[in-house]
Amino acid sequence: MFSQEKEIRPTDVYTGEQPWQSFGTFDTVFAAGVIVRYCKKMGAWVQFTKQNLSDFAGKNPVDISLLIEQGYINHLRNGYYAVTDAFVLKCKSIADKNLEKRYLNCDERPQPSKRADSLFAPVIVNRQNR
Repeated sequence: MFSQEKEIRPTDVYTGEQPWQSFGTFDTVFAAGVIVRYCKKMGAWVQFTKQNLSDFAGKNPVDISLLIEQGYINHLRNGYYAVTDAFVLKCKSIADKNLEKRYLNCDERPQPSKRADSLFAPVIVNRQNR
């Protein structure tokens, strides 16, 4: 997926917490987070099936219907889906704002984890060790 200046990869979207509030309902927020983390694990914005997401999320159901209605997910052939540029840009924008707001008054800024399956704690860069 491309922004105006550069490609945005799944690893560029901070997922240390659920920063997807503006996607609406809890189910939609959860689905957006699962999709980003699934794509991080896969290493790219890959096509996926509902079963891929359900397997990845474990026992939690993943409802992508509202994301489809809002134009953030495209339904492809044979039961596959793909994120749109609008989804990627919105996730990146929300995540960046959330990360900046969280650390606005801190001396340290978190760096997204290099682990694709990281769901929670960000890696903190200690300024003294730079």
